Amino acid sequence: MGNVIAKDPDFWCSTDDPGPERHNADWMKRVSDSKFLSELSIPGTHDTMTCSYSGVEGLWVWCQSWSLGIQLNMGIRFLDIRCQASNGDMLLNHGGYYLGTLLDTLNGCVNFLQTQPSECIILRIKQENSSLEGLGFRDAMFPFLERFSDHIFFKTSMLTLGEARGKMVILADYDMDGNDHIMRYGCGMSICDNWEPDSKEQKIDGIKDNINSAFSAVRDRKEMYITFTSYTWLADCPRELARSANPIAHDFVRNHIGCLGIFVMDYPGFQIIRDIIDHN
Repeated sequence: MGNVIAKDPDFWCSTDDPGPERHNADWMKRVSDSKFLSELSIPGTHDTMTCSYSGVEGLWVWCQSWSLGIQLNMGIRFLDIRCQASNGDMLLNHGGYYLGTLLDTLNGCVNFLQTQPSECIILRIKQENSSLEGLGFRDAMFPFLERFSDHIFFKTSMLTLGEARGKMVILADYDMDGNDHIMRYGCGMSICDNWEPDSKEQKIDGIKDNINSAFSAVRDRKEMYITFTSYTWLADCPRELARSANPIAHDFVRNHIGCLGIFVMDYPGFQIIRDIIDHN
């Protein structure tokens, strides 16, 4: 694949599988069924499937270096999936670059859940680089959700982990009507995704503010907090931005106690993933 990056395992990852001793394939097994998903600390990846890109622009396209299977074994439970509807198919897309198909991604999730039934996988599915308007994208997406209906938990309100085990949970980031029976991305959620900040300091401050809100003892148990550490800055590629942002985020995670919400990263290393999981 050619995606060679810095190899400090605490903060960011190499292309290699760190090995079974560093996997967190069944970490949800130790969490109570009664917990809402919004009460968990969940590691996630931004533009999850960019690892599959093999073109010459890779350094600016890649946001991850691990395959989907490695990410899931490492403990990632929130996937950021960008889709383009095309001639009856759903293609994965990042800034116009082809990354594979939604069908292969959903099959990969199902295969993992069949071996790890204690787990659930949250997928934010976003319409990207698609010309469909109104409910057109929703109509194009419907056959794929229907095909995997046995493996998706359909509910518009927040789920408990007990309900979600063994299932995919869809957060729809596209236009829907009131009869889709899946959660709408952003509804009942506090999302920090300032991907184009005025300064690096502004980005870090936003991360800290959203996590501090997630820690709050008075917050609504059913409100989901999603914090993206990823962003763009001048000509820097995602790898270099993760090199500086991930250690800061890791330090913040390690020095706080309580619920982090969903923590979405570029190039997460095994230690930051494990430290997020340890907040549960």
